[in-house]
Amino acid sequence: MFKIAINGRFTSQRKTGMQRFASEVIRALDEKLSGSNEFVAELLLPPDGSPIGGLSAISQRHAGMLKGHAWEQIVLPREAEGRLLVNLCASAPVFARRQFLVIHDAAIFDNPQNYSPTYRLAYRALWWLLGRRGVTIATVSAFSAERLAARGIAVSGMIIPNGCNHINAVEADDT
Repeated sequence: MFKIAINGRFTSQRKTGMQRFASEVIRALDEKLSGSNEFVAELLLPPDGSPIGGLSAISQRHAGMLKGHAWEQIVLPREAEGRLLVNLCASAPVFARRQFLVIHDAAIFDNPQNYSPTYRLAYRALWWLLGRRGVTIATVSAFSAERLAARGIAVSGMIIPNGCNHINAVEADDT
């Protein structure tokens, strides 16, 4: 049986494109895993994380007392031990053993003025370290893969494109 742990830190963040991407990938995975005896998946949530409604095959659990990066770097690797850790929002623990990371774009390199110096430094270092530790890194487009590779971030070549199916579930805004 293949065991998967999913980084749920994004559930404690304001919902932007990456967080929506993660939610929709998890919903699609939940649908694929329904009735499967080959996979077991668990969404690990920080204490301030919000569970994703409607999941049936993927269990959800709050873990630890830390929040933010501290939760991701300290609590998450311990809780995910022995499983493949799936990180869908451009951040992952440096010292987790088996993991998969989706980096959505190279904007911190291409548009550095949009990010604080601390944020740029932290993510550039994080991605470099993760790439050197053998983390499988995917992205959402061939363009993003090229831009990340140009900056020395080793991308696996795996592309997980953004989707639009979720728009059918969004209620129209009359304004």
